[in-house]
Amino acid sequence: MVVTKRNHHTVPQFYLKAFGDAQKRIWATDLATNSGKLIPIKKATAIDSFYLIETKTGEEHQGWEDLFGLLETGASRSIRRVLNGEWPLRRDPRERLANWIAAQYLRTPKMRAYLDKTLDEWRLVVDKGGASAMKAAMQQPDIGDAEAVALWTRADNVIPRFQPQTNGGYLNAFSSLLKDTAREVYERRWQLVTWSRPCLITADEMVVPIASAGPPWHPLIGAADIVAVPLSRTALLMLCETDPTGAKPDDTATGDDHQAAMLNRMATSNAYNTVFRHPDDSPRIALSG
Repeated sequence: MVVTKRNHHTVPQFYLKAFGDAQKRIWATDLATNSGKLIPIKKATAIDSFYLIETKTGEEHQGWEDLFGLLETGASRSIRRVLNGEWPLRRDPRERLANWIAAQYLRTPKMRAYLDKTLDEWRLVVDKGGASAMKAAMQQPDIGDAEAVALWTRADNVIPRFQPQTNGGYLNAFSSLLKDTAREVYERRWQLVTWSRPCLITADEMVVPIASAGPPWHPLIGAADIVAVPLSRTALLMLCETDPTGAKPDDTATGDDHQAAMLNRMATSNAYNTVFRHPDDSPRIALSG
């Protein structure tokens, strides 16, 4: 008998352990209430059945959880190499880490909320456009206006507006974005920034796009000038300008207190609900840097 796992983590436990203590605990600060508590890492970012798919016959399967598990296994090995001093990464471990970073960016509640909002806005535009807009939305030029309206109505009933999409619909969107997002991550110039003492936090949105202008977060990671990914309390991966030719080699940098404070503020600003820090670190680190 196959046991379906329902406790789905939007940020993997292996990753959060780098910010937790020896007892596998981490300090979680709720940004809505500005209150924090010590929790087991296994309970952090856990959402019931967040990736569970139901087939047309009513059967449940966790293929997406299994896929994420494979990505996490490869990424954990790559991160371990980096933290053990291997830099720059060779092609295969770099590719595994790029795939995981892309998946992490796309698999979160923040991205799902964005997709829900975008879908609702798009449907309102189509509704206002009438039958011709509905016909175009169906992407079937051979159907008539009446049939287009009927198909659109049925689609509206399957995913009622102003309600969350089904897991299946969301994960289909995830699939369509993953390959291009992973390539964008892979083709950037990578810089490993390290600190001599623990000073970094992370969050339920651990991939932090940074834009020089406009909103700090964008659904397409390519719109960001820089993407920051904390790897541990003392190491951070900075995805810099896109360089598909590899003309500019990956490099390293030493971080200072000012940079750590700035990056922690950005991680906090980018978070969906919660930021995480090591229990021994100062609360000031997690909220203001």
